[in-house]
Amino acid sequence: MTISPALRKHRQPAAHIGESSGPKEALSGSDSDNFAERLKDDILNAIAEHNRVIVAVNDVSYRTKNSADSLCEVIAGLVEKVLNEMYIPELLIEGGSTASAIVRRLGWKRFTPCREPLPGVVRMRVNAEQERFITIKPGSYIWPDTVLNKFNLTHL
Repeated sequence: MTISPALRKHRQPAAHIGESSGPKEALSGSDSDNFAERLKDDILNAIAEHNRVIVAVNDVSYRTKNSADSLCEVIAGLVEKVLNEMYIPELLIEGGSTASAIVRRLGWKRFTPCREPLPGVVRMRVNAEQERFITIKPGSYIWPDTVLNKFNLTHL
């Protein structure tokens, strides 16, 4: 996994500001919580420095259905740890399975759609937290320019 200050295009990671052990290590039993804990501080520091951060998986060689599901849970745990330490008003989440794991982990059940910049790319307000928004897009899409421009992000 990499922590990156900018978005990636065509699944290529952006410039690294931090790098941890790979997904295989993250999925090795009870080590997944330790993995998320180690990344949490790097993410918080990156947000403090850049006001945004991208967490991306850059090693897909391990992929199986079970490992992909487990990795979604690791990412959800990581998001939970970060949000417990810092208020982040806007989350951009790539992939339906990842989004599902995150919202389940955080206990978010109801949303109000705000905008659909492209079919399947939806920005929603989290009803339980009126000042928190999530934008979800399928993993097969690139981020639309309207979303990138809103957050001053660019493709590499």
